[in-house]
Amino acid sequence: AFVTRFKKKNTRLIIPFIIVTLLITSILNLVTVRKQLHIFLVDNTQPRYQQKEIDRLLARIPQSASVTTTQTINPHVSNRYTLYLLSNPKAYTADYIAIDLSDSVWQEKNKEVYKGLIKAKKYSEVGTAGNVVLLKRFEQ
Repeated sequence: AFVTRFKKKNTRLIIPFIIVTLLITSILNLVTVRKQLHIFLVDNTQPRYQQKEIDRLLARIPQSASVTTTQTINPHVSNRYTLYLLSNPKAYTADYIAIDLSDSVWQEKNKEVYKGLIKAKKYSEVGTAGNVVLLKRFEQ
């Protein structure tokens, strides 16, 4: 009789324990990655005020060219055969690089990459629109 009562009590406690554990771990995960989640939480339903200028700048990239972009620019040039994100090791072999210097999550890293590319004299600046910079690889 004691064993059956013990099993029933443990079974009743297990479900609330699992629910509470899941809630606590979910909240801790969200708190831990909140900076990275900001990209998805920003209201992008309103176009940037300079979006037309950015689109014109990106239209200067030949369709056949390989392109490296930041995450915010990626959707605007994703119809290319060769497309890299800035974090890809092959990113610096692309013909063009488009960097969003206002990206709230990666802003400092993007500025550092931009300055490094210009300093290394591997890319030249084609133009800017808002906070987006387009670079072209020097002819080899």
